[in-house]
Amino acid sequence: LSTGAFLYAQAGVVGRPLFLIFAQSVMGFGSGTLGVTRAYVAEVSPKKLRTRYLAYLALVRDAGFTVTPFAGSALAYFFTDEDGNEENVVQTSYFLLNMYTSPAYLLFICCVVETLMVVFFLEHKRREVMPKLTKMTSRRLKEASEPPAA
Repeated sequence: LSTGAFLYAQAGVVGRPLFLIFAQSVMGFGSGTLGVTRAYVAEVSPKKLRTRYLAYLALVRDAGFTVTPFAGSALAYFFTDEDGNEENVVQTSYFLLNMYTSPAYLLFICCVVETLMVVFFLEHKRREVMPKLTKMTSRRLKEASEPPAA
């Protein structure tokens, strides 16, 4: 997702529609990880707390979907004057920061911070899963649990 956001922000510098389509495709591929995060939370959380953790995940995801358009709009507003023309544009040969690219750069920065937090702070813990019982294992467990015949 961060790579797609960076490529999207660079589309103005590159200036080709095919590059914009490529950048959006990379962003879409990165957004496909939302299902993976639900599977990961289900894998590492205890069954008792799984619903709560999945609700937290949905809360954070939906809050992001709600807040980021407002943040992007505020950035776009900052880069326009009262007549709707571009203002406060920062441009070098490889970097363009304007009303169109600033939301993408904000998303890129957020994704990089989140990736660093995952790398340095997330502890992966697999939950213990009981092995599948076969007929032989079931018989042994049954024999072990029965009291000896007198």
